[in-house]
Amino acid sequence: MLRPESLKLPESLKLIVLIFLFLLPTGSFAPPLAQGQEPAAASLKLVNIGFETFGEGKDKKLHIIAVFNRRPDYSLMVLDQPPRFIVTLPATQFAFAAGMDTTSRPALLRDFRYGATGAENARLVFGLRQPFHLQIIESAALATAGTPPAWRVIWEIAPATPESFQQYLSLQQADKAAALIPNNETRQNKTLSNRQQAAATGSGDSNAPFIIVLDPGHGDFDSGAIGVNNVREKQVTLAFAQALYRVLQTKAGIKPYLTRETDSFLRLGERVEKARRLNADLFISIHADHIDTPSLQGATIYTLSDKASDDMAKLLAEHENKADLLDGLPADEPPAVADILLDMARRETRLFSEDFARMTVAALKDSRIALIKNPHRFASFQVLKTVDIPSVLIELGYLSNPEDEKRIADPLWQDKMAHILADIIAHYAWLHGKIGVKP
Repeated sequence: MLRPESLKLPESLKLIVLIFLFLLPTGSFAPPLAQGQEPAAASLKLVNIGFETFGEGKDKKLHIIAVFNRRPDYSLMVLDQPPRFIVTLPATQFAFAAGMDTTSRPALLRDFRYGATGAENARLVFGLRQPFHLQIIESAALATAGTPPAWRVIWEIAPATPESFQQYLSLQQADKAAALIPNNETRQNKTLSNRQQAAATGSGDSNAPFIIVLDPGHGDFDSGAIGVNNVREKQVTLAFAQALYRVLQTKAGIKPYLTRETDSFLRLGERVEKARRLNADLFISIHADHIDTPSLQGATIYTLSDKASDDMAKLLAEHENKADLLDGLPADEPPAVADILLDMARRETRLFSEDFARMTVAALKDSRIALIKNPHRFASFQVLKTVDIPSVLIELGYLSNPEDEKRIADPLWQDKMAHILADIIAHYAWLHGKIGVKP
């Protein structure tokens, strides 16, 4: 296995070729363990991280010094717009975080983010203020008497011209190095899901449950919107999704799943891919955004459309579609649908999605749940772009409104809303022949 620290190259090649080779992955992940065990990768700890700057002007350099409890398996990627580099690790405990001063940064460093990206991976994202060259100048064990074993990695950052930085990026793109990062990106297959194939051929299990995937938005370092009284979107979406999950578990013939059960980050494509793997019959993305109109309050139901129903819907979709950028990697782009059968499937899926949205709006009105004017809206939300799964995005309300914020964070309101939505879901499943007994 090629490791970054084993490379020996002439000085003249360090600016481009060295880093190009460094992007090769440095190891593999452990296989899944029995239920109840912690993955082996969880034993990796980032014990400390520090920054040292030296030199002046064009000779100024930054050392990023990371100390792990053992030798880490990791991979690197350099990206632009803005300039940054990403370290992808197995599941990692960030033992340094509690005592770290995040407000003091070296001049070359624009920002530094870290966090889990699912159960098996973690990332460090270092944003730079200008184009740069990257070198690994040390990766070695620290042998200090009387202290626990440790492994130190030092990444060196030096300013670069825009031309040399772009030259490196071109080499990286040509080699498709991005695919080497284990980020579980969505790979949409040009086939219908098992569920749709079974329905088309009549080979499906008539006793199969109606599968619904609940997707609480944001998570971990992506807090989402923050309310006027500091309620965080990632917290209320997870709390509500868990409340709805519990109610759905009591419904005969319905099997609910959550895309995330903890405060963890998932890319938009990973959320959709989980629904596809489960052969979901319905996907609900749950949000509570912040908008520039504090007086606006009430729930909203969004379905997919290439053209937004209004400016607010357009702006919200653009904002939510940027969530992927928070882990440092480019946003996933779903492939264009070229197959006529897939195009037909997508049209049918949109009709089912709109049908569920209309039912939801009607039921919420009947239950006196606050709704905005014209509560069923349309926009090009990335997380709704699945070919074969009816999908909606529900805004529980808007954290920019104090009344909405208080209501959304109230467990009693969450429970009431969860019961209403669970009844709607059960009725939708019955109407579409997915469960045999009318709820």
